[in-house]
Amino acid sequence: MKTTLLLHILLVGAWMGCIAVEALLENAPKKILPLREIIPQLHYKIDKFVELPLVLGVLVTGSLLLDLERLSGIDLVKVFSGLAAVLANLACWFPVKNRKIALDRGDKAEVKKQSLMILRWTQIGLPFAVIALVCGVMMFKTKILTYYFFKQCDAIIDGHSSRWTSESPVWGFDCVRCPTQGEMATQMSRTFFTPPVT
Repeated sequence: MKTTLLLHILLVGAWMGCIAVEALLENAPKKILPLREIIPQLHYKIDKFVELPLVLGVLVTGSLLLDLERLSGIDLVKVFSGLAAVLANLACWFPVKNRKIALDRGDKAEVKKQSLMILRWTQIGLPFAVIALVCGVMMFKTKILTYYFFKQCDAIIDGHSSRWTSESPVWGFDCVRCPTQGEMATQMSRTFFTPPVT
């Protein structure tokens, strides 16, 4: 699970970097006119050989990390937003490919039309990607805080003191008490986190 999560994070980071590079490329022709003929070809190759494999990798690792029993709240928002961003990115592949074909046959009007389609799909997918990224960071931060919180106090959950396993998630318990942190443990218990075996 840890390996899959790390791989997922790395793939998402690489994907975000790829999107940033493509955004710079798409805006470059406005400032550097000689690049106007190169950008469609370059964007096509980046999508085909770099971005599409990254997106599919994000989709696969995200599916492996999916836990339907805990799919609610911020986790549900993250999954829905991430899936929407992936689908928008996959849909964007078609105008990228069509623009390259149009450029090859010298159809400037079609090149412009497909460029607008690329922009529209980017505008659709980007907000969902940002939401998913923010939710992911929030959840990861909560997991780290929860882990160190329970490492520093003797939490008692349903009469079982600090006996954590991968099958005993913190989330879902309404009554958690900690001698040093008090009611804070109750709030922390509502996170989607399973502390590692220590």
